[in-house]
Amino acid sequence: MNVSPFRHALFCAALLVSAHAHADQTPCGVLQGDSGNALTLREGARADLVQGGKAVHGTLHIYEDGAVYRVYWQPDGSAEQYVLATAGEGAGETACA
Repeated sequence: MNVSPFRHALFCAALLVSAHAHADQTPCGVLQGDSGNALTLREGARADLVQGGKAVHGTLHIYEDGAVYRVYWQPDGSAEQYVLATAGEGAGETACA
């Protein structure tokens, strides 16, 4: 299976968003907002995938389907979107104020 380094890095970043990272593990990439480390979860928010000192610029997209919300990241200049999170009623998530 041939997987591009970009897709591998994005997959790793998505895992960091959706899972608890252990203190002894080194992340393979992180998502950062336009103000450094603060990532704002809102439609159209700027978000960079940073890996090894290099950043891929992109945008967050949030879709709502009734009680279910999905958060995607889309690299600039690409039609592809990568799912970061899905949350819905009864899924055990906590709402942000």
